[in-house]
Amino acid sequence: MQRKTSSHNDPHQWSGIKVQNHARTEAGILKEVGVTYKNNIHLLLDKLTSVEGDIIELGVYRGNNSVIIGSFLRKTSSNKKYIGFDTFCGYTEEDIEAARDPSGLIENQNSKRWVVPVQEVKDHIQEKNLSGYCKIVEG
Repeated sequence: MQRKTSSHNDPHQWSGIKVQNHARTEAGILKEVGVTYKNNIHLLLDKLTSVEGDIIELGVYRGNNSVIIGSFLRKTSSNKKYIGFDTFCGYTEEDIEAARDPSGLIENQNSKRWVVPVQEVKDHIQEKNLSGYCKIVEG
């Protein structure tokens, strides 16, 4: 992935996609910023309209990307489907064992930060009338 070098106030370019109105953390990492984040996801999805296959996400959390992507697929009358995979119970023992430094994973696991009931996500998708575009897989 090629990145244009610029000051932190200028938009960045990744593979020809302009990331608009970004905010930065002290470490210089892009933050997900409401409407701008959604628009940036839409810009990426626009690039995929001519690519065959469905869209998958590993790590659904609360399903916010599921709704953004499903809404885009509905709006564009796409034949693609979104399939989101998650354990919905945090990290597996294999994840923690395989990590070079598992301390952050263990801290998140102990706090139950990533534990979200799968039904909560499915209900969120159904409330938005996106069940025909989105499938959630637990495991």
